[in-house]
Amino acid sequence: MTALAVGPETSAPRVLTGMFSQPFEQLRVGDMHTTAGRTVTEADVVMFAHMTGDTLPVHTDRHWAEKEGMYGRRTANGLLTLSYALGLLPLDIVHLIALRRIRQVVFKRPVFLGDTIRSRVRITELVDRGRFGCVVISLQVVNQDDETVLHGLFELLWKLAGSCTTDGG
Repeated sequence: MTALAVGPETSAPRVLTGMFSQPFEQLRVGDMHTTAGRTVTEADVVMFAHMTGDTLPVHTDRHWAEKEGMYGRRTANGLLTLSYALGLLPLDIVHLIALRRIRQVVFKRPVFLGDTIRSRVRITELVDRGRFGCVVISLQVVNQDDETVLHGLFELLWKLAGSCTTDGG
C-alpha cells in the first residue's frame, strides 16, 4: 500500500464541483466539494424508521418527543442523516467502485424535521492499492445554520487508469 502524492497540497485547495467524476490520478489531497442541500421531512423519518426498525418515539411520536425528548421535538434518525450525507455526494460510477469503510463518525448535534443538511468533503489521503485507488475523505455535515451535525472519515474505492472502459468494464 503506497500513499500517492498526486500533486502537492497547497494552502489554497481546489474546490471542485466535479471532484467525484475525475480519474483517481487527477485527484489531489486537499480537493474539496460542498453538496447541494437536502431538507429532512417527516415522511423521510417515518419511512426510514419503519424500514430499519428504529422506531424510537423521539423519531416517530411528536407528543412523546415534545414531553419526554431531550430537545422537545422530534429528531431524525442518526443513520438517516448519515445515509443522506453520503447520498448527496455526486458519485460517478465510471470511476467509483464502492464505499470501503466508515470510521470515526461523530454525531455532534441533532437534525430536526425541516432541517436542511449538506455535506462538505475534503480529500485527506490518496492510496494506490494496486488494483484500485483508495480515496479517504473527511466528511462534515452541516445544517442550514452552518452548524456541524456530524463528521467522520470515509474510504472510497476508485478505479485506476486503464480499468475504466466505455463498455462498463
